Amino acid sequence: MSGTAQSAIVNPDSRHGSNEPLGQGQPARSIQHKNYKGFVAGVFSGIAKLSVGHPFDTIKVRLQTSERAQFKGPLDCLLQTLKNEGARGLYKGATPPLIGWMFMDSMYSSQMPSIAIHDSHSV
Repeated sequence: MSGTAQSAIVNPDSRHGSNEPLGQGQPARSIQHKNYKGFVAGVFSGIAKLSVGHPFDTIKVRLQTSERAQFKGPLDCLLQTLKNEGARGLYKGATPPLIGWMFMDSMYSSQMPSIAIHDSHSV
């Protein structure tokens, strides 16, 4: 990285208006605080992914594993699922992927500040 790219990653928590690069003179507590924020953001990211995507997976799997005559198509499958099982039927089996997404996204997001610090010092 060039010198200008390094200075682009600055300490957003700076109280004195300095543009000190992250990781240089910054207390460890501030970096840990950023990791915590990333962890929490990752947990909510995993929840959002599952909330939006799992109903599509449920309908897809039901279409793939059912008898041909049971559903006329994806919309019919959705409507029958809602009629017979309610909205909870769309989220059957959601717990294992929920745990997986939350774990992966929280670990990835909590490490982003550390990766940015490491990248800025790798030149």
